Formats: sequence, structure tokens, C-alpha cells
Amino acid sequence: MLKSISSELSESVLQFAPGGDPVSFDITVYNSSDQFASFQVALVAAGADANQRGWYRLSPSVSAKIPPGDQTQFKAHILSAPPVPGGFTGSMNLTARVYSTELRDEDRKDLRLIITGEGLLAPKITLPKKKFKAHPQEQIEVRAKIYNPNRKSLEVVLELAGLESTWLPEGVQKSLTLAPSQEKEVLFPCELPSPPQAPSGVYPFSLKILQPEVSSPSPQLLLEVFPKGFVEFQCDPLEQWLPENPNRWFNPRHGSTEYTLTFDNQSNVRLAGTVSVVDEAEEEARQKQRQFRLPLRIKPGSDDSVEEADAVKLPDGVTLDSPQVFMEPGESGDLTLTVHKRLPWFGWARQKRLQVEASLVDAQLDLRNEDETLELNILPVIPVWLQLLAGLAGLCLIGALWILLTQRGHTKAVHTVQFNGAGTEAVSGSSDQTIRRWRVRQNRLEPKGVVDRGDEAVRVIQYRPVNNNWVAAGLENGVIQVRSLLNEDDGSLVRMKDDRVFDLAFDQDARTLWSAHGSGLVLNWALTPNSRLSRGDNPQPIRLEGMDPDKGFGFALSAITLGGSADNLLAVGGRYQKLVLLDLISGRFSPVVRSARIGTQTEYINSLEIAEEQPTLLAAGDTQGFVSLWNMEACLSSAATCEPLDEWLAHGGDAVRSVALSSDGCYLVSAGDDGRVRLWFLTRAGKRSVTWEDRDTGQVLRRSKQAVNAVDILQRENQLLIVSGGDDRKVRLNRVRLRDSNQCRANR
Repeated sequence: MLKSISSELSESVLQFAPGGDPVSFDITVYNSSDQFASFQVALVAAGADANQRGWYRLSPSVSAKIPPGDQTQFKAHILSAPPVPGGFTGSMNLTARVYSTELRDEDRKDLRLIITGEGLLAPKITLPKKKFKAHPQEQIEVRAKIYNPNRKSLEVVLELAGLESTWLPEGVQKSLTLAPSQEKEVLFPCELPSPPQAPSGVYPFSLKILQPEVSSPSPQLLLEVFPKGFVEFQCDPLEQWLPENPNRWFNPRHGSTEYTLTFDNQSNVRLAGTVSVVDEAEEEARQKQRQFRLPLRIKPGSDDSVEEADAVKLPDGVTLDSPQVFMEPGESGDLTLTVHKRLPWFGWARQKRLQVEASLVDAQLDLRNEDETLELNILPVIPVWLQLLAGLAGLCLIGALWILLTQRGHTKAVHTVQFNGAGTEAVSGSSDQTIRRWRVRQNRLEPKGVVDRGDEAVRVIQYRPVNNNWVAAGLENGVIQVRSLLNEDDGSLVRMKDDRVFDLAFDQDARTLWSAHGSGLVLNWALTPNSRLSRGDNPQPIRLEGMDPDKGFGFALSAITLGGSADNLLAVGGRYQKLVLLDLISGRFSPVVRSARIGTQTEYINSLEIAEEQPTLLAAGDTQGFVSLWNMEACLSSAATCEPLDEWLAHGGDAVRSVALSSDGCYLVSAGDDGRVRLWFLTRAGKRSVTWEDRDTGQVLRRSKQAVNAVDILQRENQLLIVSGGDDRKVRLNRVRLRDSNQCRANR
């Protein structure tokens, strides 16, 4: 009959030196049965007590269930010599017994264990008492019985470890000689010092065998030290003047002075102290009010009282630097009591008396001098007319603070701006985690309120193309927030948290939303007509031949735009100055690679834009400072390297953060790190106008000392509207009147 368990040992002979490092070997177990089973291993040494297993360790102790035909492995560590009575040196048989409770079978394998050295057994320690309790300045005695199980005499050195050596007047070590099979008692007297030197708590300690050098467990003991001692409370000084250094003519309107409240902890407990402060005059007035107050009706069984109805608080003008002070045993802790008072208009010096009562938090120890009386002498200093003038100045200051605190703009850098289709409104998003709405009023923007206030920075925002009645915002944490502009409805689209959304693009009927992410993914969100994600639908990432579905395009994306007559042309850009053009219908795609413009990992294409009436004209702005114009259809249909229609350094070499095209493609506006917003005139062929006098520098519309991060353009009749936002937290509007001589517009 075939055995259901078989095993192998990694070693056939093993040498072990007692007191030295552990030795180990591997046990491989094979499941030769026809069922799942778990296995265990036990080591058996010839002549040793089978019930004692502390001389070795197995890992794991029990294996997981493994299928038929599979194998598992154990690691056996020999920690000390097998417990053979009287000790042993030389060679012995060691049997590894492998068994399974499920299979009810076992297998045994032997190896030779060679034990070197003297082969001594560890002395046995017996403790009549393992837990001790005492107060500081008391004495305890730790007793132990030591037995020699060997066949020859032993010189034994014991050490009491874990307690302060100064607590043991006879030392931490004891030496004794034990004849074979002899037992002796050892005594360690322990004297606890004064409370500050003996902190209250539980002290674990152990009794170790230092000699002979054999492996032996150290018995564990506990000493519990009870709380004892007192705390001294005092105040310094007891009397102060306000102001502390009076002026010759006029004293300041307000003054402050300090008292130091000291807790001196002469106990062995870590304590927390606190104080209550009562103004004697205020307390007397409160007591008089209570005499005329109707008694409160107390429900039967209730512990409420009139005193509990008054909230405990510090008097007006009195503050503490901390509600509590913590003190280690033997140390002092200070609280600073500060009194702020407005000086009286006129009259003699006025005196205030403060009653200070100290207490300990959750401690039943003696607190000495817990009540102190502090005196404060307040001098008169300022005339009435000056006080009235100061009050008026205070009102003006409050008004100015109210205006600052209720300002109606962004408080951090603006990352995105966009007009609605009619050019009557604009929206903006910022690092201050808000989406704000603006009304276009002639040459300025009028705040219309906060559309949404979240908990993440807003990276990009887009109006819904149909009706412009809601917006979609891409957030720093990878969530796309959908927000209605008509009511409080909102929703969110998210595929994976912390995958930052850098750009968004809608198709013309607003049924599809495209998002570009820092992971390199471009996601396609299917939307219902009511602007919400269809239930059960998941975003579909763009998949190209050879593309990793989890990494997308393989580089961090920062810009995306959708064009073509049927919304079939998609352009994505990002890290390394990479630009990829894709036909969503035919599946054609073209990575635009230009050896002269390959970027580093810190250089990006920051912005992409397609003209509405020229759906194949693409504008791009990048970190290297270039603005480039492309024919997307030509690039997708050409097998050769695609070259831009026009390309130039737009902001003096500084990074271009945003570009936008007018709907007819005749005007381009750019924004960059130089703090400028520039307008560029284009020809029908998608190039800068040759006859335009500002062809190389552009028409500067805005100057700022900080970078401009976002820009949008809208053409309305004979003028252009340009909205921009940047690191200066401002959202600004520019109007530009158009000239009839523009050849590009004349050819439309």
C-alpha cells in the first residue's frame, strides 16, 4: 500500500554547540494522498523528554492545506541541547516525525545530531513569588531557588535585570556553587528610593543565568510601585501693576501683565494640573443676582443645581497659555496667567482681586497651598475724547476686515476659465477648490457667486455644449464633478481616485465626455441627455494597438481636444512634448515626432485647441515656449513626418500655459509664464498674417507680474472677448474691436 505522506530532510548530519547560535535544517513534505491535507512536524531526540519542546522551533507550526501531489516546507531551528537527564554530549539520533490529522498517517526521517562542548543542562529556577507591590522608600525581597540538574558541580552567576541598579543595595548579581542535584536559595533585597526617583507604574524584570553559558528561559517578574508624594502650588508674584511701567503723560489704552503659576511635583506620578480663576467682584455680583432669581424647577432624580446652570469660565480679560500643565515625577510645571485689561478713562487706581484655585486631574495626592489670591492694581490713563476716537477707528478697522473677508474672487491661483456660448457669462476654477461664475458687463466681469466649493483643487472646467446649463470640472484627486447651473443638482464621475484630471472635451451633442489623466489614460464617458452618467456604464479608455490598457498612451497627459466635422479627430498632448493625433472612426493615429523638439520629463504640451469652424485646425502651446498650428487631417493622412503649418516662440522663451482659437480660426490668444496675454492674427491657411505689424510679438492684452495659466476667446459681432486667469488669483476680461481689413475674416 502506498504511503499518503512522504518527506525529505535537507541535512543528514547536524552539529550544534550549546550556548552558541541556533542551527537549522529544512523538512520538505509531499502530499501523496488524493485529498487536501495540512501537515505538522515534531522532533524527537533519543533519550530526551518528549513533552519538552522548548529546545527547538518550527516555522510554520502547521502548514496550510495543500492539494494532492503538492508539497510544503518546514524550517526547524535547534535552539538548545535536547533535554536529556544529566546532560549529554556526543552524537544522538534526531527523528523528524511528519503527520496529518486529516490523513491519519505519518512519516519519519532521521538525522545525526552532534552536540559539542560540555553538554550541560541549564539550572532550574523556582520563584515562590513573581508579583511584588510596594510604595517608594519601602523594601521588598526577591527570592529564588536554584537547582543543578547536572551530574557535576556548577558555578552559577545570576543577574536581576530590568530594575534600577541603585535600588539593589547588594548588587544585581549573585554567585553560588551547586553540587550535582543540589538546590540553594538566593535573595535579592530591593529598596525603593524617594517618590520622585521611583515613578509609579509596573516594572517588568527578569532573573537571568549568566554562567554557565547555556540557553535557558529567564523567569519574568513584575514590580508594581504605588503612587506616593505631594504637589506644592505657588504663584509669583502675588501683586502686579497695570501697566507694569507707567508713562509720564499717557499710558497705553490697553495693558497686560503675567503671573506664573507653578506646580512642583514631589510625587512619583506623572500628573496634570489645572486651575480655576474667579474675579471676586464678578462673583459677588453673580451671587446678588442669584438672590433675586426665581428658583429652578428640578425634576425628581435629577442632579442639576443652580450652580451647575452657570458655565465655568475664566473672567473677562484673563487667559491661560494652556488648560493643563503636565509634570513628570520630581519636576515642576508652569502655567502663565495673563490679564488683559482696558485702562479706565479717569479716577484713582482700581484694584481687582483674583482667586486662583489649583487642582490635580484624576489624582488622589496631597496638593499643598491650592488656594492663592492675586492682586491687580489698574491705573487711569486716557481721556474720553481719545477713547471715542479710538472707537471710531475700531469700527473702520472692522469694516475693512469685513470687506477683505467677504471678497468675491478667488483666493488662490486660477487654473481654468471658459466663456459660455453666448459670451454673457464665464466660469473659472482655482486651487482654492471653488468654481466661480461671472457675468460679462461691458469691460469687466461681475461676480455671480460660487457654483461649487469642494475639497480639491480644480484643474479644468468645461461648459456643456448644448444649452450651457451645467458644467463639468476635473479635480486634483481624479474626480470629474458635474454641476447644474440651474439648481442644486450635482454628481461625480470617477474611475480611479488620485488619477488627476488635466483636461476635458465634449462632443457637439454633449452625449460623450473625454477626459485626459496624469496616468496617461484618455477615458470616454457616456452621458445621458440629463447630463448624468448612464447607470451601469463604465468609462471606456482609448485602446490602440500595442497600448497597455492600464497606462494608456504611456506618458502623462496634460491636454486634449476634439475636432473634425463629426467629432472624429482627437488630439492629446503631454509629457516629453508628445502630441498624438487620432481618427476615432477609422482608427488611424499619428504620433507627431520632431527630433528637434523632443522634450524632457519636465516639459509638456500644456494646451490644445481646435477652431469650431475649421475643425481640422489645431493650436498647441508647450513648456518650451512655442505656439504651433497643425492640420490634423493632413497629419493623419500623410505617411511622412508631420510638420506644423506655423510655429514660433510666443512669450520670449517662457512657457506657454494656454492657447485658444476663435470659432472662425482667424484669431489665436495665448497666455504664459511671462505674465502676458497675447493676441495673434491668423490667415485662412492657418498661419500668422505676414502683413500684420505685431506678427513676431503679438498684441499684448494683459500684463501681470505672475504667470497667466488659462485663457479663452469668444468672437461676438465685430469684437473679441478674452477672459484670463493666473497665479495672481484674478479673473480678467479684455475686449478687442476687430478691423474690417482682416483678410481671413473677409474670406469666411
